[in-house]
Amino acid sequence: MPGEHSGQSLDILVTQEIPPQSITGGAVNGTGVDTSGWEEVTFHINIGAITGAGTLAAVIQEDTASNFGTAANVANAALTNVTNTTPNNVMILGILRPTKRYVRLVVTQATNTVIASATCIRSRRTGLLPPTQSASQTVILKEN
Repeated sequence: MPGEHSGQSLDILVTQEIPPQSITGGAVNGTGVDTSGWEEVTFHINIGAITGAGTLAAVIQEDTASNFGTAANVANAALTNVTNTTPNNVMILGILRPTKRYVRLVVTQATNTVIASATCIRSRRTGLLPPTQSASQTVILKEN
């Protein structure tokens, strides 16, 4: 219809979860996102250089509060031991219909240095609060 705007921009919300950085000291918590009104959350982890025998792991955590005071790992929503054989790559972790309102990404470097960042994409706008949904959550894991 004339005057209507439609497109992907109305159906997604993109935010920076972890700014680009050199990760050298263990775990880095993402800023966290409110999933209110969204059915799907995906984290795009941009991995740059990995020095020596460096490794990167990532996990999605969820909580009912925005301060993540009682954050718990989401079952099966993890990357483990991304090594220097796969630098300069994008890994994707996601949840369909989160069971708690707030989610965040936590990346952990085990040894040496890893350059990384992460973007969060919320999609499938619904207007419903995820905690009121009875459907179980689905974990999405993709490697480019």
